[in-house]
Amino acid sequence: MQWFATFADAAGEAAVYLAPDQDLLAQFDTAAALGRLNGRPVKAMWIIDRATARVLRAHGPVPGWVAETKKPPAPSSTLEQTSPRRRRRPF
Repeated sequence: MQWFATFADAAGEAAVYLAPDQDLLAQFDTAAALGRLNGRPVKAMWIIDRATARVLRAHGPVPGWVAETKKPPAPSSTLEQTSPRRRRRPF
């Protein structure tokens, strides 16, 4: 996985930030909540799974190609078991 970020104090350049895989999503969520990454103000961030080329997380005004990339369902919806919907019969 690769973590990309654009910083508010930079001229719009995307920088790659690598973090340990086991905490990557938690670190991303924390940085998004704080609005800072390694002490720098974050403009936008996104994580891409290199194996599938899917965007796993996005925060802020990401570039167009990132916004258009097919994203998997939100983590909360993938963990929930949904039952099939039943059609109501009119009585």
